[in-house]
Amino acid sequence: MNDLEYFVKFEVITNEIPIGANLTSGKDIVVDWGLMDHFDTDGRIFLDTNGLQMNTKELFKRKEYTYDTNNTISANYYPITSAVMVRDYNQSSKYDNFQRQVTVMVDQPHGASAGLRSHRNIEIMHHRRH
Repeated sequence: MNDLEYFVKFEVITNEIPIGANLTSGKDIVVDWGLMDHFDTDGRIFLDTNGLQMNTKELFKRKEYTYDTNNTISANYYPITSAVMVRDYNQSSKYDNFQRQVTVMVDQPHGASAGLRSHRNIEIMHHRRH
């Protein structure tokens, strides 16, 4: 199998985002990839936040302090410089001889999260307007 068969390229183009005069909140443009085949991120996400290395984060947890959860989506969005990655921690996967992973690379900094929907998705916020 050719290595290029493992790659999928997406291009996201955002036009002007209209907001009305009576709008009380902003609009977020998010690309959300749903992962199939019982993929389980186990609440872990790997992020390139500084352009040098991948850092691991866990949903609703902080290494620096005791996290008092408020269960908000924004509490689990992190900056990414070039990539976001998740691994499949599902033990009943038919791919037992290796751990599957999905990496999304971006051409400019964005905000990203993963696993917010049943531990089976990657979200990248492309634009926010208030």
